[in-house]
Amino acid sequence: MAKILSIVTLPGTYPVPIERMTTIYEEMHADKEMVKKMNALIRAGPVWQKHCFLPDFSLHVKDRLVYHSFKTLPSTAERMKVYKQLALGIAGKASRQAIEKAKSKSAQITHLISFSCTGLYAPGLEFELSETLELSPYLKKFTVNFMGCHAAFHALRLAHMIIESSNRAKVLIVGLEICSLHLNNNKSDDNLLANYLFSDGCAACVLGASHPGPVMETVDFQSATFPQSKDMMAWEIGNLGFEMKLHRKLPAILKENLNELLNSTLQQFDMDLSEINEFAIHPGGKNVLEAFEKALDIPSEKLQNSHETLARFGNMSSVTILFVLERILNGPVKKETESQAIYAAAFGPGVSLESALIMYQ
Repeated sequence: MAKILSIVTLPGTYPVPIERMTTIYEEMHADKEMVKKMNALIRAGPVWQKHCFLPDFSLHVKDRLVYHSFKTLPSTAERMKVYKQLALGIAGKASRQAIEKAKSKSAQITHLISFSCTGLYAPGLEFELSETLELSPYLKKFTVNFMGCHAAFHALRLAHMIIESSNRAKVLIVGLEICSLHLNNNKSDDNLLANYLFSDGCAACVLGASHPGPVMETVDFQSATFPQSKDMMAWEIGNLGFEMKLHRKLPAILKENLNELLNSTLQQFDMDLSEINEFAIHPGGKNVLEAFEKALDIPSEKLQNSHETLARFGNMSSVTILFVLERILNGPVKKETESQAIYAAAFGPGVSLESALIMYQ
């Protein structure tokens, strides 16, 4: 089985109090109704701070990178230029820290997997990282692009398969999401929620076949699709950035189907709900987490790590689940005799559910 040797997370460099979205909306929209809607979300919502890799959202910034005015928004091409400009510095920092934390050396990394759904270019981040980190010229490189909030599970599954096939492999996975690059001024409820909810983050981890002391170990992965949900969630490339589409009935669909779907998934893991010690659920939003709790009839305390990640950092798309897992990994010190089952899951376009069973022992 593959062991997670280290997890390193980097929230966006610039902390942004959620109330800042009100002044941005005042600049972006002449329509006072849109400002009122944003204020209502802020009052009712769980997020109290976002983090951005762009300085543009800070209140007194002079040199903005992409949003020189919130009244006139940049093209998708301009946004992707900034993503490429920032990506290597951020991802390189997280990668170096993850390799060092895993007590490894760059030369020992045999595989590199990058993932993102907020930025694309080629040759991509995986090529740039391999040069900057001075990884082996025979390094095997992979990338997972544009798969939504559950992309980290695809990267983790691939790393798991690689290590299962060769216990000499050591895999570095790196995710970078700059959701703040996709601020949009359309007046849909979907866009309003996306502007409020999404934030920036980067995460890197190293996986290998062996590690001394308490460690997280990936046991198995499962995929499932919610019935009749294809049009409930989408992520599309527009002329003014990438556009999120969320149907307002999505939480109800999750609540209605999640119990049966999760129990079916746990059966494939040869487990039942009572055997799960920890839940690491991607905090797609307050309603998503509440739907999960109600469908499984579990108290919100079971999802405390997800709730706190959402409150402190917002939804950082695919890297968020690694922030949640890092909270568990850095939690109370475990005794070597203990073994703890973690069920991790994230939702993505489709609507699809990606999940993993992880043993912390």
